[in-house]
Amino acid sequence: MSKKDFIDCVDKESERLKSREGKKGLWHFVVTACSIGWLVVLPALGGAYIGRHIDRWLGTNGYWTMSLMMSGLGVGIYWIWKQNLHKGGD
Repeated sequence: MSKKDFIDCVDKESERLKSREGKKGLWHFVVTACSIGWLVVLPALGGAYIGRHIDRWLGTNGYWTMSLMMSGLGVGIYWIWKQNLHKGGD
C-alpha cells in the first residue's frame, strides 16, 4: 500500500465517522436505560438491606426498611438529576 492509498483510506474512514457523529444507535439507548436503572435500584436496595437489619435489631415491623428504601430511592433519583445537569442535559 502506497502512502497515497493509505491517506485516501484514512480520509474515507474519517468522512464515514463524521457522518455518524450526531446519530445515536440502539445500544446507546440500551446502555443509558440500564445505567439509569442501576443508579436508582442500587441505593434503594442498599437502603432496604440496611433497614431490614435495623428492624431486626430494634424489633420494629418494617419501619426502617421502608424509610431507608425510600431514602435510597430519593438518593438515586437525585444522583441521576445531578449527573444530568453536569452533562448539559444529554
